[in-house]
Amino acid sequence: MRKLFLCIIISALGFADGMVEKIDATVQEVQSDGKIVLNVDVPKGMSGVVIHNYGNNLEAITHNIVSNGGKTAQISNEKMLENSKLPDIQTPIKNGDKVLIGQFYKNMLIIAPNAQVYNFLANDAQKKLSHPDEYAVYLLSSGEKPMSLESFKKFAKLNSVGLIGIVTSNAFVTIDAMSSQILSKTTLKDAPKESINPFYLRFDTTSKELFGKDLKDNNYYELVKAFE
Repeated sequence: MRKLFLCIIISALGFADGMVEKIDATVQEVQSDGKIVLNVDVPKGMSGVVIHNYGNNLEAITHNIVSNGGKTAQISNEKMLENSKLPDIQTPIKNGDKVLIGQFYKNMLIIAPNAQVYNFLANDAQKKLSHPDEYAVYLLSSGEKPMSLESFKKFAKLNSVGLIGIVTSNAFVTIDAMSSQILSKTTLKDAPKESINPFYLRFDTTSKELFGKDLKDNNYYELVKAFE
């Protein structure tokens, strides 16, 4: 039964990879309501950047966007990277600007219930992975609420992570780290009962340290239930 689950979950990761490939697009129209029209269809929730060409081989990212589905996207105030050294460019979006959807999708954070599930996923993933240990260290240093979309987003900005993959009791869920929208969800069966709380880590810690003494229920599957 466990082997079947692992085979299904690896297939789910492959399916998720196929659903969130990087997409190159071009701005066809800039609308007055903060929307732009692209030349290709983009699945809803995928995030990206607009790049303007200033000539003389000089290009720069000017805006972040999130797809509304189809050929339209919304200009976003969210920054993909937390870097104070980057200039604050005010160039408006223009027709013909390049758009890179899924710029950081090659980088992923996977949250899993135990080492076996995580290692199977990590060995099969065609991604550069940020280990859950790094996410745990971020939680301990920042005081952010674990397993929340906000903490995932802030961690992703600091570490150039584009995707969050979460194993729940009945699905493998892939989330765009910037838009916080679910991009794909694959049904799973027979999830292993063994889980490390709050999630798989390589170092010793306690739920109390990560979640605080007031949290009553720190079971892994309860914590990820909101993503099912």
